[in-house]
Amino acid sequence: MAPPFADPPPFDNSGHGPLAVPGFGFPVELELHPEDRYTHGVREWFQEPNITARELAMLSFMDKITDKPSWSTDVFDDKKTSQLAQEALLSHLISPKTWEWCLPEFTGVRITSYINGLHPRNHGLYHAIEKLISTSIEPWNDVLIKQGRGRFPTRIKTYGVSYEPPQPDFDRFTEAGKHPGSESYYAAIEEAKAYCAQPDYPYDSSDDEETYPWPEYKMPDDWDAWCKSGEDLSIPMRFKYSGLTHFVHPEPGTAYTYQQWKIGQAWEAIRKRKSRDHEPDVEGRTAQIPHEAYRVALQESFRQKGLQIIVKIDRTELNPNDPSFPGSDWHVEGLHNEHIVANSMYILEEENTSEPRIDFRQETRTSQYEYDHEHDLKAFLQVFAIPYKEQILGGSLSPPPSLQRLGSVGLPVGRLLAWPNVLHHRITPFELVDKTKSGHRSFLTLSLVDPHYRICSTRNVPPQNHEWWADEVLSAALPTNVFIPSELIDHIDSFTDNWPISSKEATQVREKMAKEQKDHERYMMNYPRGSYNFNVDDCNWGEFPDLPSMELGSS
Repeated sequence: MAPPFADPPPFDNSGHGPLAVPGFGFPVELELHPEDRYTHGVREWFQEPNITARELAMLSFMDKITDKPSWSTDVFDDKKTSQLAQEALLSHLISPKTWEWCLPEFTGVRITSYINGLHPRNHGLYHAIEKLISTSIEPWNDVLIKQGRGRFPTRIKTYGVSYEPPQPDFDRFTEAGKHPGSESYYAAIEEAKAYCAQPDYPYDSSDDEETYPWPEYKMPDDWDAWCKSGEDLSIPMRFKYSGLTHFVHPEPGTAYTYQQWKIGQAWEAIRKRKSRDHEPDVEGRTAQIPHEAYRVALQESFRQKGLQIIVKIDRTELNPNDPSFPGSDWHVEGLHNEHIVANSMYILEEENTSEPRIDFRQETRTSQYEYDHEHDLKAFLQVFAIPYKEQILGGSLSPPPSLQRLGSVGLPVGRLLAWPNVLHHRITPFELVDKTKSGHRSFLTLSLVDPHYRICSTRNVPPQNHEWWADEVLSAALPTNVFIPSELIDHIDSFTDNWPISSKEATQVREKMAKEQKDHERYMMNYPRGSYNFNVDDCNWGEFPDLPSMELGSS
């Protein structure tokens, strides 16, 4: 890997000199320093810490609202905003405080109609792809990642679990109970009686792991006599507190405001990071370091060099005998040597199929040494949206991979969707709407090669299809305005056989490339770099049955 800020390698695929790209004049595995390129998805990106379950719920709800046709005007209408608020509060984990955060995100968003109803079937395909590439530039500017730093800080930052209600000052009640007859004594007794009369927090009977077996405790019949016998007034309250206390999902706007988040001043955490023995001031080491925003402008930075785009068209045909598409496997686009850093997808054409979605997940890091999880691991896993039952408590000897599902986004006709290639993605299943008729759906995927590199492309390799090649070669070899009978042209062509490559050989190369891509995907998706390595043995939750290993690449 080259050192940072070194003179960049003189990549050149212009055709005006020797080809100089990784694999031709440079090692194929040549990797620029992270500061000299964009972040790719081949074991380089991870989110730290996990996004909380509540923030994931916020993202899902905001996606749901922005799918509404008139959302961009509704959020400025008080009556419709009130209706949206009522809808929001019915959503999982959307609280009034969460809604207060979401509303300015709706009203402050930059609205851009990326495609404006373009239907490529009504245009020449090359012209349509050209327009889609041009339209992808701005969204790529918004999602490209540099030096492994995300574009926005998390909306909710915490390193542990928060609980409600607040713990009473037990020492105050202990002290008041030692002074019978005083005004503070009787006031403390009345306060303790009222506190202990509260109903316990409701126990979730659907949870087969009895994590919260509330202790049985008989409250005093005569509190005055009980205290005068020398008992501690705080003891009944301590038992009641164990029945009242419960974890809560952290709220946005607790450690920093929306406006602070927008400008990157999101350094405070609701629950502080744990200090290690050899790092006594971990929190202080990173305190008040703002999230460093940065701007990407491909059209300015690479106007002279140009951009390399890999174009892929996938068409799925369905019929009454095969009425559904099962969905794709998890993957990132391309191989490592293709250096893909961003993608966009568009539905080229659709007929008689249901609308699919594109599902996203990412690698994460959640260090057990920096997070306070020992007291209630189950609550911790729920706060950070880690699927504890199947993956953490499954009894498997191998810790599960640290992958977090982010959610999905719809792919209606007319929407151009862009994302950084650091995210794993897959297409969800879809099917025929009318099961008695055939249908199809075509996906166009545009993949941006990191413009800090140059790779070998169709600019450097002439057409390999024999018919295309023969037409070009023969027309170039013949004098202008000279007519040659087609029989003679065919006779000359016969001496070239299938050169440069036959249809059969091309199919074999394609199959080999597809297998290499699939092997790469399977390795990448099934063996991510991190894992959730929590010690569940300390929790005394009993034995848990073994579960089948998770097929990460296809589930």
